[in-house]
This record gives sequence, C-alpha cells and structure tokens, in this order.
Amino acid sequence: MAQLNISAYETLKKKVRETFLAGRQRIEREKVRTYWQTGKLIHEHILAHKDRADYGAQVLKRLSKDIGVSE
Repeated sequence: MAQLNISAYETLKKKVRETFLAGRQRIEREKVRTYWQTGKLIHEHILAHKDRADYGAQVLKRLSKDIGVSE
C-alpha cells in the first residue's frame, strides 16, 4: 500500500473543507432568499384580497396542499 503524503493530504483536506463549507453557505443563503421571496409573494397576494374575511388562512392551507409543503 502506498504511503500517504501527510502534507499533501492536509492541503487537500483543507481545500475540500473550504469548498464544502462555501457550498453549504451558498445553499443556506439561497434557502433564506427563497423563503423571503415566497413570503413576499404570499403577503402581497393576501393584501390584494384583504377585503375577504379569512382569505389568508384559506390561501395558506390551499397552497400548502397544492405544492406539498407544510403551512
């Protein structure tokens, strides 16, 4: 079995860790942006129909069912 070059391996490990963490951070930022934009769309829609009693609750229930996510 070939001997592991510790220095080269440590460099590899550092680069992989940095790349992995950077990717995870981008994913988390996109999740936050997605949730913010989704909330904004829903809020604007509900405000446009605020004259209808209980409309917001109905919209949230129907959306969650139609797109397969929890309220």
